[in-house]
Amino acid sequence: RGSGRRDKAASEVPEGFPRDFLCGICERPVSDPVTSPYGGLFERKVIATWFERNGSICPLTGQPLSERELKDAPQVQAAVRKWFEDAQNQGPKGGGSESGGGAKAAEAEDDPYDF
Repeated sequence: RGSGRRDKAASEVPEGFPRDFLCGICERPVSDPVTSPYGGLFERKVIATWFERNGSICPLTGQPLSERELKDAPQVQAAVRKWFEDAQNQGPKGGGSESGGGAKAAEAEDDPYDF
């Protein structure tokens, strides 16, 4: 199940989206980003679920990590928001049929907290 889920997550990342703004666990764009002292970037709810299921371990380094060590990343949040605004202002690239209702249905089936 793992590699298929990653392929699906990768297909949900908009074309040209900076990899630096993807959650280190679910590999999707972050909307409520936090950073670890080890340099990892995570979606807040995804890393919280990780801690519940796996304990206080960094999913990227294997080093000890607790939720209280995570720092808000407002600069990343602003950059992600700007990227999406700029992309929206440029208009759709191509037909855009793949980003219709089917994408929402696929998103509902793929649980970002399933790692």
